[in-house]
Amino acid sequence: MNRRPSDVVTALIATKAFLFALAGRLHGERYDLVRQPLSRLGGLTTAAGYSNSPGYWFFIAAMFLGAGFSLWYARRYCASGMPARSFLHRVCIVAALGFVLTALPFDVPRLYRIHGYGAGMAFGGFWTVGNVQLMLARRFQPGAGSAGARVLFLILNVPFLVYSALVLLDLPVKVFAQKFAAAGIALGTHRASIRFENLWFGAATRPLGLGPVPEREVS
Repeated sequence: MNRRPSDVVTALIATKAFLFALAGRLHGERYDLVRQPLSRLGGLTTAAGYSNSPGYWFFIAAMFLGAGFSLWYARRYCASGMPARSFLHRVCIVAALGFVLTALPFDVPRLYRIHGYGAGMAFGGFWTVGNVQLMLARRFQPGAGSAGARVLFLILNVPFLVYSALVLLDLPVKVFAQKFAAAGIALGTHRASIRFENLWFGAATRPLGLGPVPEREVS
């Protein structure tokens, strides 16, 4: 029986949520979820200038585990026999590099931009994965669950695009919107992956060009 790539996404979301919660709990001062960006958890100091150890180390752990999970997802997806393997493999490598760069402290001036680019690569990587899964599901079985697919499309894209626009406009509300974008990408990519895998592994036949379900177990 195949172990599905979406299992890795489940583990990634659960692990990062747990480590972010620890980073927030051990932050050098009270972390304000509404007014402070997630990057604040990865700063060497708090907004008031207090030391952010040990909370900072849990943020680093979340980022490096995110990189590891990205590469693990790429390996499992490529071994699954599902389509777009080469493209998604490259996307996951970009996301993994993004997680590593995001681990750099954003409150060090020389590293601020690199940290930001890394966050964009990680966000954009899994946003791309989710949208590719939705596209493959439409190609695999057009019209199947179209209402659910539209809802997933909105969950995955609207918060992320709104957040991106707010960042470009440099509006203060972007900090609050960031959390919705992260949640939308996590939920949307997770559900889109499961949706396509259910179609792919559950069907007895494949449309022309999509290939058979592999018999070997994926690790």
